[in-house]
Amino acid sequence: MIDVETVIRGQLSKLDPLPAALSGDWDNVLSRVQWPAQTRRERLQLRPRRLALVFVLAAILFTITSVATPLGATIEHGFEGFSNWISGSPGTPVSPAAQQKFERQYERRWNGFPKGTQLRELLRTEVAGMTFTLRGFRSGDSFCLLFSGRGPDGGGDSSSCEPISVLQQAKAPALVIRADENFGQVGEPPHMTMRASATFGIASDGVKDVIVSTTTDSVGHALVGSNAFLFVADHPAFGTSVDSVKAVAGDGSTVALPLVVFPVGNRPIRGPRGIERKVRGGTIGWLERHEKRGAAIPLDSQPERDIRRIFAATVLFAREIQPDPADTTKFILALVKAKGKAPLPPPVNVPTPGRKMICLGYYTALGGSFNSCSYASDVFARGPIGRLETGDLGQFASLDGFVSDDVHALDLYLTDGTIQKLEITDNIYTTTLLQALFPIRIVARDRQGAIIGNKVIEIPGIG
Repeated sequence: MIDVETVIRGQLSKLDPLPAALSGDWDNVLSRVQWPAQTRRERLQLRPRRLALVFVLAAILFTITSVATPLGATIEHGFEGFSNWISGSPGTPVSPAAQQKFERQYERRWNGFPKGTQLRELLRTEVAGMTFTLRGFRSGDSFCLLFSGRGPDGGGDSSSCEPISVLQQAKAPALVIRADENFGQVGEPPHMTMRASATFGIASDGVKDVIVSTTTDSVGHALVGSNAFLFVADHPAFGTSVDSVKAVAGDGSTVALPLVVFPVGNRPIRGPRGIERKVRGGTIGWLERHEKRGAAIPLDSQPERDIRRIFAATVLFAREIQPDPADTTKFILALVKAKGKAPLPPPVNVPTPGRKMICLGYYTALGGSFNSCSYASDVFARGPIGRLETGDLGQFASLDGFVSDDVHALDLYLTDGTIQKLEITDNIYTTTLLQALFPIRIVARDRQGAIIGNKVIEIPGIG
């Protein structure tokens, strides 16, 4: 029996199910249609109907295997896919001691990684008297990289978690996750250098080499292995940055990888302009009605979730929303009453005491967080797209916010011409994008498909 035969049977039964009174016996059918050994001429004289059945089965098999393929895009020119990352098995497991340290580090966080998350060793190298280590793991719908540099004078760490969908939609055979991670400095200007500078990312199965070029016209080859790459420059001049990264396949094919280089230059803003129907003064009905969406937030929980302290307000109602159950990122959407104190030091404006505010906060397993509040009467005064935040995540950017009940769909128009549909969960939306896809346009539509909100974000962090 071939591996997909059971799948074919299931698909055929869906196409033409048997009546309830009958039962299917595929082996019995096969035994009754077997024919004796045939000559080549006889095999060429198969009846058209039998040939048609063969083609139908071949088409079904092709469709099934295509749908089952985990990658959303075909990577060509001798490259393969990101199967090891998607299955969660790049590299090799770390030592038991390192695994225990990893678990202790994140188990204390209320939104830590799921139990059983396995840390994997990817790459390790020594440059400029320092040891650099790249580790990674798959967690739910995200893949994560943990990078560290250690030397006699100390070191630093960098971490990043991105949605697995960026791999499924990848048009390039590798992705730069972080570029120009600098360590230490030697000397004084104008002759100052950095002790080391690292650029790293993940690679598909067919990548054999990664070539890194810098603004000083130097060219180097990254360490490649375990479906990852790591390039560490030894004492680069201060101000030097990576301006090009290329992946090379076993057959010599070369592909330039998406890379944000500042200044970014002029890139087109895609998508429709303007508004087709004006909507003002919307609401988030379930929040106003105190409906129990998502999960409750105990006010005596961990300090990082004490929203009374975070928002410096009297909490009227709040819920924890997790748009993707497989993603550790959690949001808090709260209706509060201002106390007249600023949640952050000056120059943050102090809210008017007694005024209602809608507050949004999010927290990631790696420790990232954000909180902001807007007056409830003002948040939708200019349109149905309420709070919108973007964050700079190296080569990636986050996009988070909430919309009023008037919004039925959100479309994201990217600079490369693609359109991404944003999921809305209890009025909240969230996504992560390559910075190379900015500027972006976010378009809100009502149930009839009319555009009721339209915003452009040219650079992450500047809405």
